[in-house]
Formats: sequence, C-alpha cells, structure tokens
Amino acid sequence: MTEGFYRRLEANNVDYDIIGLSYYPMWHNTIEYLGTTLDKLATLYPSKPVMIVEAAYYYEHDGVNRGEEDFTLCKPGTVEGQRQFTAELVAELKRHSNVTGLFWWFPEENSFGTPFQGRGGLNRGLFNSRNGNALPALYEMSRFVK
Repeated sequence: MTEGFYRRLEANNVDYDIIGLSYYPMWHNTIEYLGTTLDKLATLYPSKPVMIVEAAYYYEHDGVNRGEEDFTLCKPGTVEGQRQFTAELVAELKRHSNVTGLFWWFPEENSFGTPFQGRGGLNRGLFNSRNGNALPALYEMSRFVK
C-alpha cells in the first residue's frame, strides 16, 4: 500500500521532500513489517528521508487486553508494554539510515478529567493521567538520536 501511494505521486510528478509515515501496531502490523517497508522505501526512493510522523501505543486501555482492537501483534496495554513497544520501535528505526525523525502522536493525550479516567480510556500519551509524570516510553523516545 505504501509503495503504491508513492508510485502514484511519482507518476503524477508530485514534488515532496520527505516520506512521512504513521505507525500504530494495532492497525499497521508488526514492527518487523514496518522494517520491511522502510527497506523497500530506501531502495525505491534513496534520496527521500523518511520520518515516522505519528506513532503511539497505549499505556492503559481496557480494549488492549479485551481484544477490542487488533492487539494480537502488540504488547500489553500497560506502562511496561508501552515502554517495550517504544524501545523496539526505536531500535528498528535506528537500523534504517533513511529514517531521520520520530514523532509521538499527541504525547499529552490521556483521560485525565474525563469519564474514562481510571477506567483505561484513551491513554496513549507519554504522561501518566493520574499525576502527570513522564512515563518510561518518553525516555525510550530519547534514544532515537540520529
């Protein structure tokens, strides 16, 4: 799918500087699959840097552990699961010289002050919804330095 999109841009002479990808394991397959996609993009478009312009993973969400989304390829929806996901993502991205950026989608996202608070709502941010403290995944993100 990614390859087809960029082939259409090329066929229509669309000028762009960077390949920007979203990556969420619950919707976009495994980290290894992402690695294969990055390899293919490096071969097809060697002059185009790639950035993961949005990525995130739950540190708390009932659906992760109840199977409401496709989390069969993912870590548990826990603080440690989010940290593990982020560490693996960073390690994979560092293997690819064409990847120049990594951005977390909505790092302050959490269910603080909503009916979901404490029930595992949309808690994919990098700060705990109960006390605002940075989560371990934030420190894993800091390991992505090029």
